[in-house]
Amino acid sequence: MRYDWPGNIRELENIVERALILSSTPLLCIGEDVLPVTTHAAVRVSPTRTVAPEQARIAESGGAVDLDSIQREHILTTLRQADWVVEGRLGAAVKLGMKPATLRHRMKKLGISRPS
Repeated sequence: MRYDWPGNIRELENIVERALILSSTPLLCIGEDVLPVTTHAAVRVSPTRTVAPEQARIAESGGAVDLDSIQREHILTTLRQADWVVEGRLGAAVKLGMKPATLRHRMKKLGISRPS
């Protein structure tokens, strides 16, 4: 909050998203090497979201994981929590902040289907 952000909100969102993906600790630390302007101290951000067990296992593994794998696990976790309901007020699409058609497209792209 103390850092004077020189860019637009999309650039800030990308920096925070990248740091979240690369982070392996519960406290998000965005180092000087990631910020567009050199600062004297790293910016520390406390995470405001709950990490799903699958995401915790990915982070604990310490290995590099591609974005599709992280997205796939997040969508699967959300679908399980929504009892595989995609649409509607309690559906996974609302929880993920996307339209049902977009969620279905990503499910197809990532090879996600409801277990029988």
